[in-house]
Amino acid sequence: MLISEGDTVVDKYFAVEQFATHFDNPSSQLVWLGSNPPIKERTTAYNMQLPELRISEGSHMGGLFSPDNPEYGIHGKNRLCNNGQGPELEARCLAGDEVWYSSYGYMEDGKIHARLTYNPYFDESIERMEQVLESK
Repeated sequence: MLISEGDTVVDKYFAVEQFATHFDNPSSQLVWLGSNPPIKERTTAYNMQLPELRISEGSHMGGLFSPDNPEYGIHGKNRLCNNGQGPELEARCLAGDEVWYSSYGYMEDGKIHARLTYNPYFDESIERMEQVLESK
């Protein structure tokens, strides 16, 4: 299971509870995109405060997309500027101003945020998934 700590759309704590109580295969993994996972057992956490990539926090939309994805990756065609920050900042995002990336609704003074639509830890996340699938 892959969950973003910053997500406000998915009920992440319900999902984690389901993982902890119903994913009884000892090889199951929780990939937590954030620094503070609510459980430690069978969990890999990745820091999502990545200023070098202008990422403030993760989003549920990014978990499954590679940074190289032509639609949603780093240089993807689709920039999701409707991020709950108001019409002025959304317009600046759409106009091509420099943006930071986050989940829906994240705001920080002095920054315009678009939705993070890729997983900066995509390769590592896929490795985790492969480990689970290859386990016996």
